[in-house]
Amino acid sequence: MTAAKGTIVSKIGAEGYQAIGIFPGKAKGFTSSVGITFKISDGDQKDSRAASAVAVALLKAFGVLAREQEEALKPYSRLVVRNWHGTEVGEVRPSRELLELLGSIAA
Repeated sequence: MTAAKGTIVSKIGAEGYQAIGIFPGKAKGFTSSVGITFKISDGDQKDSRAASAVAVALLKAFGVLAREQEEALKPYSRLVVRNWHGTEVGEVRPSRELLELLGSIAA
């Protein structure tokens, strides 16, 4: 919410739920407000990694963020997963299917 500078409200809930409210006129193509709720099916217990990545992708797709705001949120778009040795073994990021769906919103 801080990086979006008054264009959204957001609330994380239990078991991987998150809600985002975009204020009226702040989402590209909408004059009204927009409400979005999603759930990360595994509960997203580890630092809300998946919810953060999905939230940033949603805000980008709805055109809510200016370039400097996108840059501020870039660390939340792709989160590195490391093993106990500290070696990078994977990443948390939005799925291709989600990005394709969001791309159709932005079009």
